[in-house]
Order: sequence, then C-alpha cells, then structure tokens
Amino acid sequence: MAHSYVELSGNDILAKDSDIEWLCAFLFEAHKEHSAGKMESDKLDNLFEYWTTDEAFPGPGCTDLQLDDFLDDSKTKMQLILLLDEVHAKITAYGEYIPPEEMNRHVGLTEYSGYTANKPVVQMLGFLKKFRDLVEHSLVDDML
Repeated sequence: MAHSYVELSGNDILAKDSDIEWLCAFLFEAHKEHSAGKMESDKLDNLFEYWTTDEAFPGPGCTDLQLDDFLDDSKTKMQLILLLDEVHAKITAYGEYIPPEEMNRHVGLTEYSGYTANKPVVQMLGFLKKFRDLVEHSLVDDML
C-alpha cells in the first residue's frame, strides 16, 4: 500500500493513498451537494476539478493534492472545514463499517478494482481528523 504526503502551509501528514482517494471522493460529493447555491467557491471548484486529473493522482506514492495552490485564504479553508464536517456526518451515519459496495459507489470503483471488505468507520474518522487538523492548523497560522 502506497503512502503520500499531504502538505499545507508548511505542515504535512503522511497518509495511505487509498485514504486520500476516499476522502477526496467524499469531499467532492459533499461539494456537489452544496453547489446548488449554499456554498459557492471558485477556489474549491478549481481544487476539486484538479483532483479529477491524472496530475493529482499520477501513481502510487505520488499523490499531490496541491492544497497550497487552492487553499490560499481563510474563507476557502473554512469552507473546506465545513465540507469535512459533512463528510464526518455521512461516514458516522453508516455505523461501525461501510460496506464495500457503498465505498465503491462513493469512490467510483467497481468490485473488481475497489473495496472488497467492510471499511471500518473508526479508521476513516482517524484520517479525517488528521486531515481536518492540518487544515485547521493552517487556518490558525493565517490568523496570527
């Protein structure tokens, strides 16, 4: 299993590529649900559009989310934190595990190329917290 660094404002976390992949997919979903007018952000639109390119996910251990390029102001970071909160709610609603068919539906994978076992929600929440902490730390730095 490959790992990549997720960097923002001079700080980073090491994460499994598969964790980065599912989080991006869940964030993209949450953002699409808000695109009806509740949350407008060209920067988030551009970030999520970038995440759909091969440049963001060129291969194992090379994931580059380019957070610094798109999250360059406090407002955009706060909007991302709100989406992370929605992802948290969506994940916890499943209970202890998310079935593989649900993970594959969210991430856009098939049973042949994706998840084949239940995904423990507690593991997902652990990575979600690390990612949220990275964004919050950057937001605090903006305020200093």
